[in-house]
Amino acid sequence: MNIAVHPARPGGGIGRALLSECIRRAAAGGGLADLPPEVRAGNEAAPRLYRSMGFEFRGIRKGYYTDTGEDAVILDREVRRSDAAR
Repeated sequence: MNIAVHPARPGGGIGRALLSECIRRAAAGGGLADLPPEVRAGNEAAPRLYRSMGFEFRGIRKGYYTDTGEDAVILDREVRRSDAAR
């Protein structure tokens, strides 16, 4: 799954809305215990958004992205039943 916001539309709440809906659907489906997204190390906005929504840093995957050799930052968040009501 990918969440993306067009570069011309940053900071408008689109990413937050998309991520919130992903969390809500994961909770409503009942099949996921956690969400472990990864973001490019050079993407400063995405980790801020994830942390603001309860995600925590878990690690780095060195050279993960084959197109640039860039590292991936791994985050994680528990899916709670209460998330289904968001």
